[in-house]
Amino acid sequence: MSNEPTPSRAAINGHPVHPMLVPLPIGAVVAALVADVGYVAEGSRAWALAGVWLVGAGLFSGLIAAAPGAVDFLAVRKIRRNRAALRHGAANGVLLVLLLVSFLLRLPDPEGGVLPSGLILTALSAAVLGYSGWLGGELSYRHMFGVDPR
Repeated sequence: MSNEPTPSRAAINGHPVHPMLVPLPIGAVVAALVADVGYVAEGSRAWALAGVWLVGAGLFSGLIAAAPGAVDFLAVRKIRRNRAALRHGAANGVLLVLLLVSFLLRLPDPEGGVLPSGLILTALSAAVLGYSGWLGGELSYRHMFGVDPR
Protein backbone atom coordinates (compact mmCIF):
# COMPACT_ATOMS: atom_id res chain seq x y z
CA MET A 1 0.00 0.00 0.00
CA SER A 2 1.32 3.39 -1.01
CA ASN A 3 2.22 5.93 1.64
CA GLU A 4 1.64 8.87 -0.66
CA PRO A 5 -0.28 11.84 0.77
CA THR A 6 -4.04 11.35 0.81
CA PRO A 7 -6.00 14.57 1.39
CA SER A 8 -9.02 14.50 3.67
CA ARG A 9 -12.48 14.76 2.13
CA ALA A 10 -13.73 16.44 5.32
CA ALA A 11 -11.43 19.44 5.16
CA ILE A 12 -11.57 23.21 5.26
CA ASN A 13 -9.19 24.86 2.84
CA GLY A 14 -7.05 21.71 2.80
CA HIS A 15 -7.00 21.31 6.60
CA PRO A 16 -8.62 18.06 7.81
CA VAL A 17 -11.45 18.67 10.29
CA HIS A 18 -11.15 15.43 12.31
CA PRO A 19 -7.74 16.30 13.83
CA MET A 20 -9.04 19.79 14.67
CA LEU A 21 -11.83 18.30 16.79
CA VAL A 22 -10.17 15.37 18.59
CA PRO A 23 -8.46 17.47 21.29
CA LEU A 24 -11.91 18.15 22.82
CA PRO A 25 -12.82 14.54 23.66
CA ILE A 26 -9.20 13.74 24.54
CA GLY A 27 -9.09 16.53 27.11
CA ALA A 28 -12.53 15.67 28.48
CA VAL A 29 -11.73 11.97 28.97
CA VAL A 30 -8.39 12.66 30.63
CA ALA A 31 -9.98 15.30 32.86
CA ALA A 32 -12.81 12.87 33.74
CA LEU A 33 -10.23 10.34 34.92
CA VAL A 34 -8.58 13.07 37.01
CA ALA A 35 -12.00 13.98 38.48
CA ASP A 36 -12.68 10.34 39.38
CA VAL A 37 -9.31 10.03 41.08
CA GLY A 38 -10.03 13.32 42.86
CA TYR A 39 -13.34 11.91 44.08
CA VAL A 40 -11.65 8.74 45.34
CA ALA A 41 -9.00 10.83 47.13
CA GLU A 42 -11.28 13.46 48.66
CA GLY A 43 -14.85 12.16 48.47
CA SER A 44 -16.06 15.59 47.38
CA ARG A 45 -19.36 15.82 45.47
CA ALA A 46 -17.74 18.50 43.30
CA TRP A 47 -15.35 15.92 41.84
CA ALA A 48 -18.25 13.54 41.15
CA LEU A 49 -20.25 16.28 39.41
CA ALA A 50 -17.22 17.27 37.38
CA GLY A 51 -16.82 13.63 36.35
CA VAL A 52 -20.41 13.42 35.09
CA TRP A 53 -20.11 16.49 32.93
CA LEU A 54 -16.62 15.67 31.69
CA VAL A 55 -17.74 12.18 30.63
CA GLY A 56 -20.73 13.80 28.90
CA ALA A 57 -18.48 16.34 27.22
CA GLY A 58 -16.18 13.55 26.04
CA LEU A 59 -19.13 11.63 24.65
CA PHE A 60 -20.75 14.51 22.79
CA SER A 61 -17.53 16.06 21.51
CA GLY A 62 -16.41 12.55 20.48
CA LEU A 63 -19.57 12.12 18.44
CA ILE A 64 -18.90 15.45 16.74
CA ALA A 65 -15.26 14.51 16.05
CA ALA A 66 -16.38 11.12 14.69
CA ALA A 67 -18.43 12.66 11.89
CA PRO A 68 -15.56 13.98 9.72
CA GLY A 69 -13.52 10.86 10.52
CA ALA A 70 -16.39 8.71 9.25
CA VAL A 71 -16.67 10.88 6.13
CA ASP A 72 -13.01 10.25 5.32
CA PHE A 73 -13.29 6.55 6.11
CA LEU A 74 -16.33 6.09 3.88
CA ALA A 75 -15.22 8.41 1.06
CA VAL A 76 -11.64 7.24 0.55
CA ARG A 77 -11.20 3.59 -0.45
CA LYS A 78 -7.50 3.65 0.43
CA ILE A 79 -8.42 4.50 4.04
CA ARG A 80 -11.11 1.80 4.25
CA ARG A 81 -8.56 -0.83 3.20
CA ASN A 82 -6.06 0.20 5.89
CA ARG A 83 -6.02 -2.01 9.00
CA ALA A 84 -4.92 0.82 11.27
CA ALA A 85 -7.89 2.88 10.05
CA LEU A 86 -10.26 -0.01 10.78
CA ARG A 87 -8.80 -0.46 14.28
CA HIS A 88 -8.88 3.32 14.87
CA GLY A 89 -12.55 3.52 13.93
CA ALA A 90 -13.43 0.44 15.97
CA ALA A 91 -11.54 1.72 19.01
CA ASN A 92 -13.35 5.05 18.75
CA GLY A 93 -16.67 3.22 18.55
CA VAL A 94 -15.80 1.25 21.69
CA LEU A 95 -14.75 4.49 23.38
CA LEU A 96 -18.08 6.14 22.60
CA VAL A 97 -19.99 3.14 23.99
CA LEU A 98 -17.90 3.18 27.19
CA LEU A 99 -18.55 6.90 27.61
CA LEU A 100 -22.28 6.50 26.98
CA VAL A 101 -22.58 3.72 29.57
CA SER A 102 -20.53 5.72 32.07
CA PHE A 103 -22.60 8.86 31.49
CA LEU A 104 -25.91 7.00 31.90
CA LEU A 105 -24.70 5.32 35.11
CA ARG A 106 -23.51 8.61 36.61
CA LEU A 107 -26.31 10.96 35.63
CA PRO A 108 -28.95 9.83 38.18
CA ASP A 109 -26.46 9.64 41.07
CA PRO A 110 -23.13 11.38 40.38
CA GLU A 111 -21.45 10.20 43.58
CA GLY A 112 -22.82 6.65 43.47
CA GLY A 113 -21.81 6.36 39.82
CA VAL A 114 -18.10 6.87 40.46
CA LEU A 115 -17.21 3.75 42.45
CA PRO A 116 -16.47 1.25 41.20
CA SER A 117 -18.09 1.29 37.74
CA GLY A 118 -17.47 4.93 36.82
CA LEU A 119 -13.79 4.80 37.69
CA ILE A 120 -13.33 1.50 35.82
CA LEU A 121 -15.15 2.82 32.74
CA THR A 122 -13.18 6.06 32.77
CA ALA A 123 -9.87 4.21 33.11
CA LEU A 124 -10.84 1.86 30.27
CA SER A 125 -11.92 4.87 28.21
CA ALA A 126 -8.55 6.53 28.74
CA ALA A 127 -6.74 3.33 27.75
CA VAL A 128 -8.82 2.89 24.59
CA LEU A 129 -8.31 6.58 23.81
CA GLY A 130 -4.54 6.17 24.09
CA TYR A 131 -4.61 3.20 21.71
CA SER A 132 -6.87 5.00 19.26
CA GLY A 133 -4.74 8.13 19.40
CA TRP A 134 -1.64 6.08 18.64
CA LEU A 135 -3.42 4.61 15.61
CA GLY A 136 -4.51 8.10 14.54
CA GLY A 137 -0.88 9.18 14.65
CA GLU A 138 0.05 6.16 12.53
CA LEU A 139 -2.57 7.15 9.98
CA SER A 140 -1.38 10.75 9.82
CA TYR A 141 2.37 10.41 10.08
CA ARG A 142 3.15 6.98 8.66
CA HIS A 143 0.33 6.50 6.13
CA MET A 144 -0.07 10.23 5.38
CA PHE A 145 -3.87 10.26 5.54
CA GLY A 146 -5.26 13.77 5.78
CA VAL A 147 -2.10 15.22 4.24
CA ASP A 148 -2.65 17.72 1.46
CA PRO A 149 0.56 17.97 -0.59
CA ARG A 150 -0.26 21.52 -1.62
